[in-house]
Amino acid sequence: MASTLKKRPKSKHNSYSKNSSLNSILEPPQSLFPSKGEFLRLVTVLAIAFAVALSCNYFLTFFTSTTKPFCDSNLDPIDSFSDSCEPCPSNGKCYEGNLECIYDIDETAKKLSESIEAGLYEAYAQVLCYGTRTVWVRENDIWNDLDRHNLMQNVGSDHTTYVYMKRRAMETIVKLLETRTNLHGLQEFKCPDALAEYYKPLTCHFRELVSKHSLIIMPICAGGVQYCS
Repeated sequence: MASTLKKRPKSKHNSYSKNSSLNSILEPPQSLFPSKGEFLRLVTVLAIAFAVALSCNYFLTFFTSTTKPFCDSNLDPIDSFSDSCEPCPSNGKCYEGNLECIYDIDETAKKLSESIEAGLYEAYAQVLCYGTRTVWVRENDIWNDLDRHNLMQNVGSDHTTYVYMKRRAMETIVKLLETRTNLHGLQEFKCPDALAEYYKPLTCHFRELVSKHSLIIMPICAGGVQYCS
């Protein structure tokens, strides 16, 4: 009678090793998760990044927000306190919502007045030397000279600044000129004689010198001619 074959039971060790291998595959490695110190550093970095992003967004919103325009300088003081515009600062001129520093305008007006004054002084110096041109200049002629000046052309279409600059220049000019009212009731201006002396050309000074000392120069010249002949 043949001996009955018995199946050998599977080894428990082999079963345990297989289960361990399977668990090691399914379970993530411990290095996948950060340590406590690394986790704290990660939270700190994220907090700083969030704070920086929040600050950037705040400043971007602040600087790009729509600001109110400035109220025009010629508005009534009551209208300047409107919610639709900001009151114009006392040291500036405002037009169409824009602010311009009065210092810059006054500097341009000063240069403008100096240029017009120099032209008036030179014109009167010609009168003193050669008797040409008129002595008194009408106010309208000065206004026209201001309009034609190159500095006024740079103002552009800003009418308020244009008028203000002309007025400031005119105020400076008339302070140094002699004033009178003609028969038609119009103001006229003249350069003071003392100031015109500085604008006389050299030829004019030479002619005046010869004329003043003619009694001395003529005999000397006559004697020189006789000596040479």
